[in-house]
Amino acid sequence: MKIFGYKIRRSVFPVLYLLFAALLFTGCNQDGVGIFYQISQEEAQKESKIADLPVYQAVEVGSNLYVLAGRSIYRKSEDDWSKISSDNYVYDIVKSGGTLYANINNDDNNLDDAALWRYTGSWTKIKDYNTNVKLFTAEGGAADGYFLKKGIGGVDSVESGSAPDTMTVTHADITSLPVDAASDGTDDLLITGDTIFGSDYSNPMAALADPSGKSGDYTGLSTDGTLLLLTTSKGQLFSSDDGGSSWTMVEDTDGNIGSAPVQASLAVVSLGGTDYLIIGTENGYYEWEIGTADASGPTATADTDDSSGFSATYPDLATSLVYCVLPSALNSNVFYLGTDNGLWRRNSDGSFERL
Repeated sequence: MKIFGYKIRRSVFPVLYLLFAALLFTGCNQDGVGIFYQISQEEAQKESKIADLPVYQAVEVGSNLYVLAGRSIYRKSEDDWSKISSDNYVYDIVKSGGTLYANINNDDNNLDDAALWRYTGSWTKIKDYNTNVKLFTAEGGAADGYFLKKGIGGVDSVESGSAPDTMTVTHADITSLPVDAASDGTDDLLITGDTIFGSDYSNPMAALADPSGKSGDYTGLSTDGTLLLLTTSKGQLFSSDDGGSSWTMVEDTDGNIGSAPVQASLAVVSLGGTDYLIIGTENGYYEWEIGTADASGPTATADTDDSSGFSATYPDLATSLVYCVLPSALNSNVFYLGTDNGLWRRNSDGSFERL
């Protein structure tokens, strides 16, 4: 018989088989013994319709969990996901009370033709915008607020209100794309990449002074109901207890937040009765026990800094790009991370799983 042009005697086949089997077990692997060692060390994968999709946003509406995965909306149905949007491009999703709202493109071939839709088992169009828009929530306080930026690269204005249906006020002086917003119940803040605006939904919103030592662009806002929390693209974390009139630096660029926070990817969660700020970055997530000196992570649980153990147990999550953080209102000590490799859930026992 010929192999690669060479004649091989049949009596040689048993020897070749043994050599091939040995290579399988000894392969090019400095940390273990061949290919079967590598397979044994890989994390068990959970397959679902969104397992390999980037998850940009996640919201709980009643007992339902919805995600913006890729550019479609999926609803969790027991152990699987069902797609509930059309093939048109979905920009953003938010919830208001017990209702899901979405910013969906009218035309799958035209990215500048958005509309606001409401979902109650079926879709109802609320308003056409005929331009590109961004919809997001100012979480916190007694009631969430909603902002919608119209005309990315075109007509500049911002609508706001207590629910997506009621957004009517125009903030004509905000000429850059808003990134995130938060409300501590008294003060309402909105950030663009280079400016903080506050302190209510009145027209116009006033620009506030930058924190001392600020570096990079603003990337996220959150609140624990008392403190307003602010991140920058240089890994800085600031807190304010007076509505943004003054800020205290918690972490600087040489601190433990070793990767740039992603836009609007932070939220306050309660773990074991203690509040933590979870910060999504380009390389996993970081957490800050609110009121302490340093932010650290990623961590296996809220009370250990064993980042090497976390990386070994959850290699995909430890190095993922984290687009969003969602505290669960239904399950104590649970939060979700939307990442570039699917949706992850932090369970009440401190373990993580990909949904």
